[in-house]
Amino acid sequence: MVALGSGSAARAETITATPCPHQKSFFCGAIKVPLDYSGRVPGRIALHFAEQAPDGRPLLVALTGGPGQSAVPEAAQFATSLSPALQRYRLVVLDQRGTGQSGALNCAPLQRLSELSTLSAALDAQCATQIGPQRAFYATSDSARDIDVLRQALQAPSVAVMGVSYGTFVAQQYARRFPDRVSLLILDSVVPPEGIDAFSTDTYGRMSRVLRTQCLHRLCAGITRDPVADLAALDRRLTAGPLRGTVPDARGVPRPVELDNAGELANLVVAGDSNAFLQPAIPGAIVSALHGDLAPLLRLRRIAVGPPVPRTQLSAGLNIATFCEDSVLPYSVADTPIAERPSLTARALAAEPAAAFGPIDRQAAFSTSIARACEQWPRDWFEPASDAPLPDVPALILAGELDMRTPMENAREVAAQLPRAQIVDVAGIGHDELDSDTTDCTAKALARFVAGLPVRAPCLHAANQVTPYPIAPPSLAAVQPAVGASGAAGRVATAASLTAIDAYASLLQRAFAGFTQLGGGGLRGGRYTGSLDGTVRLISDSYVPGVKVTGELQILFGQGIGAVYVNGPGKLDGHLDLGEDGIIDGRIDGHFVSGRLGDDGVRVVKSARAAPGGAPGPQLSEVGAWLARARRAARMPVEG
Repeated sequence: MVALGSGSAARAETITATPCPHQKSFFCGAIKVPLDYSGRVPGRIALHFAEQAPDGRPLLVALTGGPGQSAVPEAAQFATSLSPALQRYRLVVLDQRGTGQSGALNCAPLQRLSELSTLSAALDAQCATQIGPQRAFYATSDSARDIDVLRQALQAPSVAVMGVSYGTFVAQQYARRFPDRVSLLILDSVVPPEGIDAFSTDTYGRMSRVLRTQCLHRLCAGITRDPVADLAALDRRLTAGPLRGTVPDARGVPRPVELDNAGELANLVVAGDSNAFLQPAIPGAIVSALHGDLAPLLRLRRIAVGPPVPRTQLSAGLNIATFCEDSVLPYSVADTPIAERPSLTARALAAEPAAAFGPIDRQAAFSTSIARACEQWPRDWFEPASDAPLPDVPALILAGELDMRTPMENAREVAAQLPRAQIVDVAGIGHDELDSDTTDCTAKALARFVAGLPVRAPCLHAANQVTPYPIAPPSLAAVQPAVGASGAAGRVATAASLTAIDAYASLLQRAFAGFTQLGGGGLRGGRYTGSLDGTVRLISDSYVPGVKVTGELQILFGQGIGAVYVNGPGKLDGHLDLGEDGIIDGRIDGHFVSGRLGDDGVRVVKSARAAPGGAPGPQLSEVGAWLARARRAARMPVEG
């Protein structure tokens, strides 16, 4: 047990911390803070925190995203991500008010919605009623004041503050309100200075740039010539009605899946920036959908929805309460009568230029907007976000070039207000750079930053990006024969190899989406099971129509090692062995087939050819390098 004297005016008693369950080297405790810092409304909130043992190092307070994510259960994960800084700083995390153990707000109807759901003013108003009048005290300004109470309770004259995603806005607000108590800032995936945009124009307006960046260097050759035009075309298609089809579930049973509208499509595309194996699948899936093959896109929808998220992990109630109180809206939640808000929203929406929404249509953007969500939010008084200057302190800002929800342009807006900011652009990845980078370039940047050295550009050529996936073959005829065989037998051999690769990619998509059960359905039928140790078992798994594959494989040194049995059309049955050095051989319908995984690790045999020139498939050599990241993703909730 560690006793901690409090110097806080809001709390004078001593607090105690005891070892955190399941997290070595951390002590957990709680402090009580006022519900209402103005003193008009009585009540206190117990804020739970986790800290490394006091040892003379200055404090580094780490803040999660959302809004609504808990932090205390992820203290050890933060310690891993921030390890280069912890040579000099002592880590503290807290469940911000309304999250985790700090009184997580409960709105059951909202909690049941998925990340892809469009927003409903009526449902959000129902949530406001359920929370009650205390909802007015869950703005970012309240969280900023809570951090200073914690600082005082831990007897720290100042703190370094790290934030990821929405946590960067909390960090900015703390720095604006308490500039003399901040020693440095570390901002990862940055919310702009004014907070969340009412219509998400910072996201949609940069979506075209992100999609085209994903396809640079001919990475989308054979998939698409223009991913932006493809997305715009599918957006228009969804205005005519939902996309419906069937996709095998984890037991291989076909189940109906529906993509309801263009707003869900927009959310699906954005969701890819926090899932390294979902994002590269999106361009090809959109092209398939435009040509009538809905299975690839509908399977991605199921993965992007993810498993249910408990409110102790991410509170949907806190999320909407904070957004409605913090966002710059076309109306004032505090002063504008509810009946007048829709017309003000419509006027503001119409005034936005078309370019503000990129390839997403205006109404789809509206369906996902905070402006729509808060139209019926009750009239509350709350303390607005501060626009005071940011302090002149050292700041490290990390921005992912494939990040859509907090695009790298946001980082530049914030950096312009921080005289000593250093920006690190991280190539090839999207959201949450410190947890997403597999090259250690961000760790090097962080180590140099806390040592007071120039950071420079350590991530300029970071090899983080997963190669965009080829278009899923709609038929066996669309597949190239394997090397060493011709005709249908060679095509079946290729189809079997592609099925194995697809299972690896699908397993990792599910891990990044937060599923603990990593087994899933094949694209056309059957299923697979697997684990993050690299083992994948195929059970009549079908990626190419008419070809079913059964067998067990192990990822070893970036290669698939094992054997599979193939059930193809008619007599096109047989077996294939995948061996060391990328060797593949076997027999299909009595015909010997052989091939070799190329030195560049791009193919087992030849990729599906769905467009002139072919396309690089998901690389077996990439999979092993991403397993450690997938393990972290399976434990760490997606940053919002």
